[in-house]
Amino acid sequence: MVLPLARSKPWLLFAGSVVLWAGAPTINAYLPATPDMHWDFNPFA
Repeated sequence: MVLPLARSKPWLLFAGSVVLWAGAPTINAYLPATPDMHWDFNPFA
């Protein structure tokens, strides 16, 4: 779904990314997290 959109209308994909990035702090309270949450996954290992 994203690849055809990126090929035909890259500006729309960019606009969606900006909207998602700008709206992320708003939905942060709804995401599961704990104050002392430690991420143990190392993608470079």
